[in-house]
Amino acid sequence: MNCDCLLQHLFRGLSKLVVLCGLIIILFSSCTAKRNTYFSYRNPWNVGLHVRFAKGPISIKRTDSLHVVLHNNGTNALQAEPFGQDGFVRFVAYPRFYRAKKAFLFPVFNELIKSSLAPGDSIIICSIPIHRLFASDGWKNKKNIALRKAIPYAGRTQHPYITIGAEIIYKGKIISSKPHQLPVGEAVYPTKQYKKADLVLMVDADEWKKKSPNVPIPITCKVKNKTRYDMVFFEHAGSVRFNLYGYGKNRTSNLVLRFKDSYFVQSRKVVIAPGEEKTVFADDLSKLFFKEATSDQLWYWEWNKKKEAVSPLYLADGNHVYETEIWFGVVIDGKEYFSEIKRIRVNYNN
Repeated sequence: MNCDCLLQHLFRGLSKLVVLCGLIIILFSSCTAKRNTYFSYRNPWNVGLHVRFAKGPISIKRTDSLHVVLHNNGTNALQAEPFGQDGFVRFVAYPRFYRAKKAFLFPVFNELIKSSLAPGDSIIICSIPIHRLFASDGWKNKKNIALRKAIPYAGRTQHPYITIGAEIIYKGKIISSKPHQLPVGEAVYPTKQYKKADLVLMVDADEWKKKSPNVPIPITCKVKNKTRYDMVFFEHAGSVRFNLYGYGKNRTSNLVLRFKDSYFVQSRKVVIAPGEEKTVFADDLSKLFFKEATSDQLWYWEWNKKKEAVSPLYLADGNHVYETEIWFGVVIDGKEYFSEIKRIRVNYNN
């Protein structure tokens, strides 16, 4: 009898313990869900926010910019308007150590204009040159006190990386982007070296995104003259001496960028003296990877197949490739020299 009572008490105790554990799990899950919602990068307005930048290390010598992109995650059109006195955008950065000591940097200018943003579309709301990150003026802490040095610096040296994001403050509410780590230092680009010239291809991205064609991807083709005479490029249509090539994985032949006569009207010839290094061609890769050719474009892609392709990303039937490779060549004394190949993935989801 005593054993039965003991078993009953033990069973009741275990039941209470199971119920208590269940309540603790439910409470913990609820708290976690609230915390995730609170720190979510979405918000009740169905607006997404993120910082977009070209790949590679940041340095004071870079001439491109960081962009804050606003994305409409909702099912209805979003009316985007310039910020007034009750709202603004700021960059948020953390040094390598002491993450709690975050700092804020206000953008130089605001690009947002009044527009309607369709569901799934995005728009750049502000930009800031990368070299501004290395300036001491403009950085402030949460107490609005100016910092004595820029965030990328640690004493007299530089941090190997910084963590940076963005925030929108509107009517007392804050929308935060997901922070990204940016390596700090000088970018190293592969150089193809020849007896008469060195060729360098610089592309500030490893991925092209369909939904963000308005974000520039700079491409630069540089040549160093190792001869004893001047090299002249783009003097007129008959003496281009420069070719930009593209290749897609589902093709069996290369595409070549051809220049219209209007290009030589708007652009000057490039003369490279002996021992000098100059940019022969530079533009936005997104402009080169167009889907539909327009009459105002200064170039077109040529393909030695029956069915012409539109660009290295698109075929004539509108289908796209999943990866492309680009490189350039220059003709010196009747012989063409080629740069290293740059491989670029194609992202049609983001």
